[in-house]
Parts: sequence; structure tokens; C-alpha cells
Amino acid sequence: MGFAPRGDRRGVLGGMVLCCLLLVGFGALAVLPSVLKNGLLFGEPLAPFVTKAQSFLQQADLWRGAEATRHLLSIYPMALFLGQFQGMYGVMSVLIPAFFPLLLLRGRVSWVRSTLVQLTAVSVAGVALWAVFQPGVFALRYFLPPLLLLTLPAARGAEYAFAAGRSRSLRIGVLICLVMAMAATFNRPKGHVGDAMKYVLGRATQADVGDFPARMGETVNSHATAGQRVFLGTPFCYFLRADLLASAGGQDDFAALRALKTDEQRWEYLYREGFRYVMVSPQGGSISPDGANCVIHRGGATLDSTRLPAWLEITPIFREGPKHHSSPILYAVYVLKRKSEEKLKAES
Repeated sequence: MGFAPRGDRRGVLGGMVLCCLLLVGFGALAVLPSVLKNGLLFGEPLAPFVTKAQSFLQQADLWRGAEATRHLLSIYPMALFLGQFQGMYGVMSVLIPAFFPLLLLRGRVSWVRSTLVQLTAVSVAGVALWAVFQPGVFALRYFLPPLLLLTLPAARGAEYAFAAGRSRSLRIGVLICLVMAMAATFNRPKGHVGDAMKYVLGRATQADVGDFPARMGETVNSHATAGQRVFLGTPFCYFLRADLLASAGGQDDFAALRALKTDEQRWEYLYREGFRYVMVSPQGGSISPDGANCVIHRGGATLDSTRLPAWLEITPIFREGPKHHSSPILYAVYVLKRKSEEKLKAES
């Protein structure tokens, strides 16, 4: 632009401004439904990035500890394609690393003039920046745009390999990559081919195919009666009944909990306000190995179930987790109830 005539510069500048305005305008339209939903349901229109109680960056500390984060960083970038970490909910296709080496068949290209090289560099830089500044938050949906750019060089490599009419061995190698991709795709707790087909055909629910949040919600729905409330130590509330979802804890409850000084007072507040069930997952707390107790971090307040009032007890009615995970219990539902007079006398 610096070497263009003055008239051309104005045209280029005007085009850039127009592109920026279009990008901002359509971007605003894209995020508007999320802003309205968060604002109307939770009073947090800019969540999870800007919240009244706890910012997104602070919540990131709840994802993984230092040791787990170091392990995660040590297996970048393959964790993007083969990882099974808590909270990921999907990986990139293994066809990307499988087809990426096929770009070498193109021979030498101009690194400066190649648009594909520039897009690939931007993609790698974006993923690297996320790994540096948010290493513990390994949910691909949060940095999906640079990840999607990685599909371009992989697709171009596969296209060139077939267009150039390469040897039979190359095509056999591509076929092997496809078989490996299918194996990696279906070798997952929720990825069994039979279960997946049943779910697609409507013959199985999400709870049937291994969705722990779905089973948590169904457990509460089957036990809770009208008027009872559920306190969410998890973001997975979308399987709850409409009445339970409407009465779940909100910002007023979080503010009241933060104002209280002890765990006993916070648990007493929950019971007094009608909360009879507690749902917990790693995104909102931690659960003991046997699932009997939990620690909840929500709205800037902490509740430890080992520090209950003497008259209150908490009982697990749902305890599950992936078998391959080091901690067997990752999802739990608890019932809050007042101890009987006989039990209080026996304990006194």
C-alpha cells in the first residue's frame, strides 16, 4: 500500500475499512443469540469471558493442576488429535497429521508468496499462543478457528498426491491412514459404532451411550419432587427438568454464599433455601475417590461436604466416571437431608 498511487491507496484503505465493518457486524450477529441467552437466563451476557462472580481466566485454574498441565504440554500437538482429556468433548481428525506429510510431494514452494504457507503459519502461531497463555484449558472449542485452518494444508497435500498420479504404495498408505482414523474415532467411551448408530437412529439416549452429565440429570429428575431445588457444582444442567433448571442457584445465591464465613453456614443456607440436591463435576468442584464427599467451587464460594452442620447429612445417589481416568469418580449427585432425631441422639 505504501508504494501504490494516492488514489489507489484510498481505494485500498476504503476496502479494508469496509471489510472490518462487515466482519464486526456479522460477528455481532453471530454472538447475539449467546449474549441474549446468557443475559436472560443467568444475568451474565458476556459469560464465560466476563462475569460478575468469577472471570473466565480465574475459572481456568479449575481445569487442571500443574502436573496434569505439564503432561498435556509434553504431548502437544498429538493431544489435539488423540487426546481424551476431561472437558475436551471432541478432537481434531487424525487425517490432518496423516495427510500433512503429503505436502512434501509438492517440492519447493515460495514461502513468501504461498497463501497456504501463510495460513498454516497463522494457524500454528494461534495454537502455540493458546498453549502458552492458557495451557490448562484444553477444550478445542475455545481456540477452534486456528485449528480449522490446519485442515487446509492437509487437504491440499491429499489433493496433490492423488492429482499427481503417484505410486500404488502411496494410495495404500492413504488407505491405512483412513483405517487408523476410523479406529481412533471409534475407540472412545462414547464412540462405539453400535452405540453411535443406535443414538443416530433414535434407539438410544445420550445417557445410554455413556454421557455422564445426561445420567446425572436423569438421576435428579427421577428423585426430585416439585418445589425442591438443585445446587449446581457443574455447568452440565441442560438435562434437568424445566422447573429444576428455573430454580437452580443464581447470582443472588452466589452473593449470599460469598458473604458467609464458614462452610457450615453455607450448607445451612442451601438447605434453608430449599436446595435438596447437589450435582458435581470436575468443572465445578472435586470429588473424593470413593465419591462420598465433594468440594464445590461456584460463584466465588467454596463448599466442603466434610464440614456440614451437625444436624445435616449429605448422601451420594449417583457416582460415575470414565474407567480409564486416574480418579474413578468424576460425576456425582448428592442428597441433602436433615438427620433424624434418633441419629442425632446416637451421635451426641
